[in-house]
Amino acid sequence: MNGVKITVFSLFLKCLTFITILFLSYEVSSQSITIKGIIKDASDQTTMIGVTVRLSGTSIGTISDINGNYEIKVNNLSDTLLFSFIGYQPITVPIKNKTQINISMQSQALLLDGVVITALGIEREKKSLGYSVTEVKGDQLQTAKDVNVVNQLSGKVAGLDVTATNGGAGSSSKIVLRGNKSFTSSNQALIVVDGVPIDNTTVSNAGDKWGGRDYGSGISEINPDDIESISVLKGASASALYGSRAANGVILITTKKGKSGKNLTVNFNSNSAIDIPYSLWEMQNEYGAGRNGVFEGPWNIASGQPVFDASSSASFGSWGPKMDGQTVTDWDGKTTQFLPQPKNT
Repeated sequence: MNGVKITVFSLFLKCLTFITILFLSYEVSSQSITIKGIIKDASDQTTMIGVTVRLSGTSIGTISDINGNYEIKVNNLSDTLLFSFIGYQPITVPIKNKTQINISMQSQALLLDGVVITALGIEREKKSLGYSVTEVKGDQLQTAKDVNVVNQLSGKVAGLDVTATNGGAGSSSKIVLRGNKSFTSSNQALIVVDGVPIDNTTVSNAGDKWGGRDYGSGISEINPDDIESISVLKGASASALYGSRAANGVILITTKKGKSGKNLTVNFNSNSAIDIPYSLWEMQNEYGAGRNGVFEGPWNIASGQPVFDASSSASFGSWGPKMDGQTVTDWDGKTTQFLPQPKNT
């Protein structure tokens, strides 16, 4: 009987010991373990504040303090921590029984969506603006080139009316945004290059009996290859910073600039245009310079011989005598025959 009692008692002790160990193991596994560390910027090793530290697969998380320190409690040393911060590459780190995890985060270049140049050259996100802005990139101006860059905006910007004159290459164009607004003053948009308004007045002489000439305007002198982008600011809100001159809108041109860290590059391109007149004047080639059918006006008679004076205001026009080979002194001081030149030779 005593042997049986000892065996039962021994078995009871073993069971009690097993239950105690199992209970202690459960207590240890259910305790939270604190993971600590410090987060720094990989480029300059400065501490980072506000970095999000989250336990993978859960909503448990924290952020780093002003000194870059963080603390987070986990129940399993085999879990994974996620580190994230705006403008930096996210990092995933397995805990692997470590209680101290220090992190260095790499910055990440982000491409802003829809950044445009607004008044005074300020960059803003297009979606944040309360007014209409249309941007045309410089490479879009290279598809169909024109000497006057504003002519290349035709059809690319809603509400922009570009009217080219018939003065040939380099002549001026009228630029009107959202229609004419005044009967008396100019309705043209203000041209601003790199933040500086330019004079876009057409340079020409008044039309007279000999016709007029259009030498172009300020914007026609800008090389399209030098343009980085063009922003078209429409309405009073968009162009308010430029005052009353911008009441008809603004054509904001940003030119190309050098960039650090870039190798020297040379770009070459050319463009040719051929104009063919639709109709030509029928010119008479029988009577020469003069007035009233004789050697008058630009002609001075010296020793009985007509001498042509090209500086005379009457040197234009062919209302003189018939060109029959008379001996005259031409505008270059040389003696020649007064004959027709059908091919202007």
